[in-house]
Amino acid sequence: MEADKLKSYLECPICFLLPKSKIFTCVNSHQICESCYDKLTGARNCPQGCDYDQPPRRARVCEALIENSDLEHCCSKPGCEVELKKSRMAAHELNCIFRTVPC
Repeated sequence: MEADKLKSYLECPICFLLPKSKIFTCVNSHQICESCYDKLTGARNCPQGCDYDQPPRRARVCEALIENSDLEHCCSKPGCEVELKKSRMAAHELNCIFRTVPC
């Protein structure tokens, strides 16, 4: 499978980024990254109207695919459009021109 197609299957449908940690799945197997799940308010319903178990189920196969793939990840800093391999992204984000810098 082509890398772009695989990436489109694995990215979060809310933020459109490859998840960097946990991926949660609702009772109907819709997936969402941990960051977007944490931003859900109230009853924490799936964006498509389904329910999550408590605690929510994990999509461990997808997590393993991302962890062991050579896909490029997008920088998590708003405004930055850099895409790098996971092994290089942490170093970039430390010096990203879009990072928050304390005054």
